[in-house]
Amino acid sequence: MLLFGAAAGVFALRAEAFDRYGHAVAAITMFVLVVADVAVNAVNLHRGRRGTHAPVRRMNRYAWIVLGMVGFAAASGVLGLLGVEHWLLVLEAGLIGCFGVFWGLQTVELWNQGLRPAPPAAPPAEAPTEASTH
Repeated sequence: MLLFGAAAGVFALRAEAFDRYGHAVAAITMFVLVVADVAVNAVNLHRGRRGTHAPVRRMNRYAWIVLGMVGFAAASGVLGLLGVEHWLLVLEAGLIGCFGVFWGLQTVELWNQGLRPAPPAAPPAEAPTEASTH
């Protein structure tokens, strides 16, 4: 709601700026939130399966997808610096493709169970003892 309110305010007060920059700001915001969503799912998958019969590594399938998304962003940035005309199209297609893979994998994973249960909270760190500080 906050983002929508900010966009509506810019539209009302500075329509020419909204017209010029609105798409870029919306696209960047959307892709950042998509990458963040995949990253949160990677962490939740790891935490949710700790101590079960089917544990998952920290670097699980969703973490690899995040790495792929970051890789596409970096490679596309290099293409842009090299003057490749359609670098932005490569970036958007790569991110959308990675998200499609994530969505497909998550659909298969959760098809029968529905939403993944909330992961258990991380165990609290133990306070150092006097013996461990010497």
